[in-house]
Amino acid sequence: MKITTVPLALLFSAFAFTQVGINTAHPQAELDINGSVIVRSLSTDITTRLAIRLVGVDAEGRMVPVSMGENIEIEDNKVVTKKQRLEFGELPSLIIPSNGRIDNLDIVILPGEPNHGKSIIRMAHPNPSTTGSNQLTVSGIKSAPDGTQIWLYPTEGDLVLLALNSNSTLENQIQNNIRLRCSQYEMMQLVYDSASEKWVVMSFH
Repeated sequence: MKITTVPLALLFSAFAFTQVGINTAHPQAELDINGSVIVRSLSTDITTRLAIRLVGVDAEGRMVPVSMGENIEIEDNKVVTKKQRLEFGELPSLIIPSNGRIDNLDIVILPGEPNHGKSIIRMAHPNPSTTGSNQLTVSGIKSAPDGTQIWLYPTEGDLVLLALNSNSTLENQIQNNIRLRCSQYEMMQLVYDSASEKWVVMSFH
């Protein structure tokens, strides 16, 4: 029995590592097909055959896994855009000057900061008694990477954005022709344009 067991084990071991080539005498993988591939039938049963990843082909014809971006996923064997959920952020601690105007407002949205990845920033006056009003007046917002978008959401009183106001540095100013007032519970969407080095108002509700 020992004499026959060893050759059988070696045979199965060699068989397990055999490379099969179709139209090639020198296969470079477990299955190497030199030619086109036709699949006559695919299962349409998505209840038991659910794809979990995508597969592509490299320059040599090898099948390789394809990674998907943050906003893409496979759902019921379909490639779909993820349902985006907006997150709220809060203003950092502020000291409002007696004139009520905030220059170069830092809403801490850069990588590593508390509001990074947050889309909607709640704008609340920290201490209305200092100015006698709960209105926030902003002459500029600290610059951010090109294309950064934010929604400003005043939850107490109004929010006023001053257009191209020199009290904030040039790269922090808001590009607009007039000052904008956003009432409580309304929203204003801005995007940072690095070409003009300004915040630009995209939408106003």
